[in-house]
Amino acid sequence: MTARQKILASLVPLAVLGGVVWESLRSRIPDPICKGEHLSYWLAKYEPGVSFLGRDPAVPAIREAGTNAIPLLLHYISAHNSPFQRRMFRLMARQDLIKSSFVSDFYRHYQAVQGFWALGPRGKSAVPELIRIYDSNFSASSQQAVLEVLWGIGPDAKDAIPVLVHAVTNSDAGYRMLAARALGIIRVKPELIVPLLTVCLKDSDMDTRSVAVWALGNLGPPAKAAVPQLLKLRNATSGPPGEWATNHLPAIDEALLKIDPTAAANAGIAVTNVSAAQ
Repeated sequence: MTARQKILASLVPLAVLGGVVWESLRSRIPDPICKGEHLSYWLAKYEPGVSFLGRDPAVPAIREAGTNAIPLLLHYISAHNSPFQRRMFRLMARQDLIKSSFVSDFYRHYQAVQGFWALGPRGKSAVPELIRIYDSNFSASSQQAVLEVLWGIGPDAKDAIPVLVHAVTNSDAGYRMLAARALGIIRVKPELIVPLLTVCLKDSDMDTRSVAVWALGNLGPPAKAAVPQLLKLRNATSGPPGEWATNHLPAIDEALLKIDPTAAANAGIAVTNVSAAQ
C-alpha cells in the first residue's frame, strides 16, 4: 500500500463517522413522499445549468409535497460545512478508493433554491425562518440562496424587507443584484426601496444595474422618484455607462414607460419602439 493509500485509508473512519452523523441529523427532518419517491430524491435530480424550472420532472413532485417540503428545504439552505469537512471533500474527490456520500453545502443550497422556486408563494410560511438563517450568516452561499428564495416567494416575502435592504448595500455585487431583484418582485414600501434601487442604477456591477432598471420598472408609478436618474442613464453617451446604456436602451425605455408614461413621451420614447426592440 502506497503512502497516499495509507493516508486515505486512515480517513475512512472519519468519513464514515461524518456520513453517519449527517444521516442521523437528516433523518430527523421530514422527507415526504411525492410522486412515489422521497423529496430528497427529487431534489437530487437538479443539476446546475441543466434543470429548468417548469420543465424538470422534479417540479410537479415538489409541488405535490407542498408545504410539507419546507422543513427539508430549510434544512438544506442552512447547511454549512466546517473547514475540516471541506478539506475532507477535497481529499475524497482526489481518489477513487472510497465512495463518498457527502454532498457539499453549496449544492444543498442550490437544491433548496430550486425546491422553493418550485413552491413559489406556497413557501411563504418559511419566511421567518429564512430571515433567521440569513441573520445567522452561516456562509455567503447560504445567505445568497436565501435572497434567491425570497425572490421566488414573491410579494408574500414582504416581512424580509429589512434583510433585503441590508443586502442591497452589501460590498459584494452578488448580494446587491439578488436583493435588488427580490425588492422589485416584492414591491412594498417604495418610499424605502426606490432610493436604494436608484443608487443601484449607478452600480459598478452591470448585472446589478440591469436588475435595478427592471425592478424600478416593475414597481411602476411608485418609482417615479427614479425617473431623473433613469433619464440621465438613458442619455449617457461616454465611458462604460454610455456603452451599457446603449446596449440596454429598450429595458430603460420600458421601465420609464411603466413608471411615468408622460416623462417617457417627453423623452421621445414610444411604446412601439420598445415592443419592436424586444
